[in-house]
Amino acid sequence: MIEAVTGSGLEYEEGDETVNMCKAIQEIRQDAYEQGKQEGEQNERNNTLREKERADAEKSRADTAENRADAAEQELTRLREEIRILRGRLAIGD
Repeated sequence: MIEAVTGSGLEYEEGDETVNMCKAIQEIRQDAYEQGKQEGEQNERNNTLREKERADAEKSRADTAENRADAAEQELTRLREEIRILRGRLAIGD
């Protein structure tokens, strides 16, 4: 009867004339605790995974920005060298 009303999944041997209600309630509470613990652990794993994905994405953006800055600095160095060479040619032609 308890199982039918609560859906608790309690098991007891056929032929038992009585059910220890204290034990039944303890089993219900223990089942709920175990289920909550499992859900909490799964949520923690999910949160950890999301945090790692966020950190990876942020690092990727930072790496991309750093690569762009490096490329811009290399281009600036190349252009300065080209200007220096052109100034030298202009000075020779004067």
